[in-house]
Amino acid sequence: MKRLFTIAVTLFIAASASAQIKIEVGGNYGGFSNNVNSQNPATSFLPSIKSDFGFTGGVLYDINLLNNMLFLEPGVNYVMNNITIKDINEKMKTQWIQIPLSVGYSTNVGFGSIDVFFGLYYGRAVKQDGDFNNNDFGINVEVGYALPAGLGLFLNYKRGFIDLSKTSGYRAFSNLASFGLYFKFGGGKA
Repeated sequence: MKRLFTIAVTLFIAASASAQIKIEVGGNYGGFSNNVNSQNPATSFLPSIKSDFGFTGGVLYDINLLNNMLFLEPGVNYVMNNITIKDINEKMKTQWIQIPLSVGYSTNVGFGSIDVFFGLYYGRAVKQDGDFNNNDFGINVEVGYALPAGLGLFLNYKRGFIDLSKTSGYRAFSNLASFGLYFKFGGGKA
């Protein structure tokens, strides 16, 4: 076991020599995809749910796996999901810490590079206005365009697999699109 741990740490340090830190900041739009599966009166508000803008920010770590083309990207994100129930004009905010782990591909286009990442994320609610489950897990897809100086734009989509609702007859899955700017520094091209 000790030998396996030593090998893993050595490989991580070797890969980290050409790794980059990526800081992302932006907005998001979404919240929950709603699915009413019964005539439960507690779910009568669902047609009036409207997604609102929220905030997202995070630190990610692009680890070069193959010739500055293939990357492993672990990270930590703060995500605020906002929705409004129009019938009663009530806003609900849910704040999450999410840990994504993605594999990415980068190719040169024009003056910069297009980066495409696909993977999974785990989320833990740190504050919520409603009565929802605190854990989330789902897919994470991101496309970005990076300039040589390290500044870039990103579009991200996350879709949860776990039913977050605690209300009978109602299923809610995390469904969020994010956009914004990122800055990469350290290591080689990513």
